[in-house]
Amino acid sequence: MARRHKDSKVPTFHIAKNEGVADRNPSNGEPEAGRPGRGSLSLRQLWVTLASRKWTSLAVVPMAGLTSLPFADALVEAAGHCGARAATVDASQCDLRGVARVLQELAVSRPEGVRVVAAVDSVLLGLAAVQVALAADGVLLLVPYGHTDLDSVRAAIDAVGRDRILGCVTFRDR
Repeated sequence: MARRHKDSKVPTFHIAKNEGVADRNPSNGEPEAGRPGRGSLSLRQLWVTLASRKWTSLAVVPMAGLTSLPFADALVEAAGHCGARAATVDASQCDLRGVARVLQELAVSRPEGVRVVAAVDSVLLGLAAVQVALAADGVLLLVPYGHTDLDSVRAAIDAVGRDRILGCVTFRDR
């Protein structure tokens, strides 16, 4: 369900734990923005809200310690359930040498109506993620309750620019 703070134009979505978000990575036990259920209603609502804005490329930016690729893939899948066309670009674990490749993928001419969702690492951990997020038309933040302090969220917003934030997804880890 989307909620807006009275002073904000940025929709905030809360994704329930039972939809699979913030599962633990089986290989290392770290929290990750997991893959919500196929055709998740919350993700379809999120997609419809995002699609109402003007953008062709979106960076999914997690807070430190999370991975955004499973969430980006699930969002693209939700787009398909809404009749939209979208593709995922994996920019996670991208270093400065790999930024040029990712930026080219974001800029490549796509068929009319196809949107690109780029999964990046936290903008608090590296310049490569910041560059990819700034190259995208908009940013979607992934913020877990209880694991992220307000100063970190503010720093992430400052890194990508407040006016570039199209939404924020919040979830509980446990």
